[in-house]
Order: sequence, then C-alpha cells, then structure tokens
Amino acid sequence: MIYLRPADPPYPTTMRHFLPLLLLFFTPACFMGETVINEPLDADQIALLRPGTSAQEVADLMGAPEQVVELGDGSAWLYQHTSEKNGGVWFLILGLYGTDRQFDRCWVFFDATGRVTHYGSTLQAKDSEYDIPLF
Repeated sequence: MIYLRPADPPYPTTMRHFLPLLLLFFTPACFMGETVINEPLDADQIALLRPGTSAQEVADLMGAPEQVVELGDGSAWLYQHTSEKNGGVWFLILGLYGTDRQFDRCWVFFDATGRVTHYGSTLQAKDSEYDIPLF
C-alpha cells in the first residue's frame, strides 16, 4: 500500500489563524447615536403664555424650569430641550465623525411681582440630523 502525504499549506498554520483577524481589523465600521436631554417643548403650551400670567400658572403649564436667572427686580426662566445626533464611519486609516445638536428654548421673563412681562422661544430640536462630513 502506498500512502500519500497531504500537501503542505501555502502559508504556515499560525498565519492561517492570523489572517481572518487581520482582515477583520481592516474592515470598515460605522456607528450612529442620539442624545436627548429633557422633554420636547410644546408649541401649543408656549402659545398659551400671555403677559400678566403668574409664575405659578407658568409652572403649572410648563413644569419646572431648567434654569432661573435673577435680573434686577425680576427674573427669567429657561426651558430647554436638546436633541443631538451623531454618526461616524471608519475606512482603514480614515475616520469621519459628525454631530448635529439642536435646541428647543423658551425664555419667560417676570417682573418684581412674579407676572410674565414677555417671552421668546425657538423650536429647532426636531431638525437635528445624522451628519457625516464629506470633506
């Protein structure tokens, strides 16, 4: 009987185990993430604000403010919602990362008696997008 010996592999055995790891290391990768801080502001609730409204009525309508600023005899309350989306991609030696952060903000100003004098708002948090720069 003649026994034939199998042919040797074209590369050493250790290289056979190392090659898949090497290929995995150089494989492109990507990620996406989203961060939300506080609840979105409601445009209908903001529309209910009127000069002369008491601070208690504003708190009942909008909840607790994120920030209170003392302004001489009056004060200002800040309501804010933040939406941030980010994404990235990795190609061999090049990595790209992008982030877009948008805010909903409403400032409510009070006089010395605790009544609304005026307010202002911008609602743009819903406009945040996943963004990766392309040079």
